[in-house]
Amino acid sequence: MNLGSIIFAGIAATVAMTIFTDLAFRLLNRPYYVLQVLADMAGSQSTSVKIESLVKLILAIVVHFSIGVLFAYGYRSFAVWVPDWSTLMQGLAYGAFIGVIAVGGWTVCFDIHPHPPYVYMPVYLTIIGLGHFVLAYALAGLL
Repeated sequence: MNLGSIIFAGIAATVAMTIFTDLAFRLLNRPYYVLQVLADMAGSQSTSVKIESLVKLILAIVVHFSIGVLFAYGYRSFAVWVPDWSTLMQGLAYGAFIGVIAVGGWTVCFDIHPHPPYVYMPVYLTIIGLGHFVLAYALAGLL
């Protein structure tokens, strides 16, 4: 598998996950769109770093999709270790693994940020965790 395929799969799977999380938050009537929350975390008005809104959104998009590409590379490496597992089992195991990483990462970010945006964490983290199963199954189908 070449690097271009991994990058494409990472971007496509991240799009699928982002659509899933945005739809889930809309259905729950929660305005917690991942890219906007991530942008809000970058240089908030109460920190010493001041960043324009468009720049924050672009930064959020780059970070979000870069992490998706890293997860795609990780999935490719993971799949080599469990070649006899079905795609269903690979997606389930990898989704759980990266879901824990994502929930832990978001929790740390909210904990260390001086003034994070308000989100109801149990709902936010549940949808984030479930979204990573979507990411993993998309990766399993693409890689």
